[in-house]
Amino acid sequence: MELDPKNKRWHFRPSGLVAPGDGKEGLGGAPDVSTGGGCCGDDPQVWRYIQAGSPRLALARATGQAIVPLVVNVRGTFPTTSTTDIPAVGMQSNQGGVPYRLVQDCLVDGMVARIQNESPTANQNQFQSLSDFFFNFQSSIEATLYLEGQPRYEIASYFTPLSTLCDMFNGNAHYPYGWIIKPTQQLLMRFHSDTPLPTAPLEVIVSFRLWTTVSDGDIPSNRQAFEHLCDLGYEVPNAVVNQLCR
Repeated sequence: MELDPKNKRWHFRPSGLVAPGDGKEGLGGAPDVSTGGGCCGDDPQVWRYIQAGSPRLALARATGQAIVPLVVNVRGTFPTTSTTDIPAVGMQSNQGGVPYRLVQDCLVDGMVARIQNESPTANQNQFQSLSDFFFNFQSSIEATLYLEGQPRYEIASYFTPLSTLCDMFNGNAHYPYGWIIKPTQQLLMRFHSDTPLPTAPLEVIVSFRLWTTVSDGDIPSNRQAFEHLCDLGYEVPNAVVNQLCR
């Protein structure tokens, strides 16, 4: 897929997209992508999906396909108060704990952890639910988080308090607006308790909010998605296409 050499080629900056030779390449000179200024295609969210590494989601946005929320869970249970570690567990569906496999690119933009008291003391009195609520934030349970598959990388390689880990992904804490996971990847977590648990069993449920497309047809490859985007006026430089189509 070649671009017209007369057209300006776009390259990526943390603050947006800058056109070489427009005299605004200095610090703070990038056009504001929130308004779509300076782009051949006029939807800034399309460029954000490309910048995040998903031309498929970019194409879905550009063509008006529905992009809908999807919630997946990672669950781990401490069966006894003396249990200190839960080995790696992956994404599970809400029906029977069958490992969940993604079929399309997804944007992750939210993470919530809840510790569920499943012992005989659960709801035993009116103060137990209040104690369980605050235990979500002040428990001794920590976790690691990493992506298995292609590419594989570690997000939290050292045990980190659950509430801290979630705060890193939610609200204004995440940069720039979420991150992409692909069908070749799987979220994995390990759990560890630094101190003996007050009750058991306790189930840790970590829920991730994803955004993905609703498609009734074939899912295009990255290169096919770039070709369609080019037809729609989103002229992406060859270096970016080659990087995401390896």
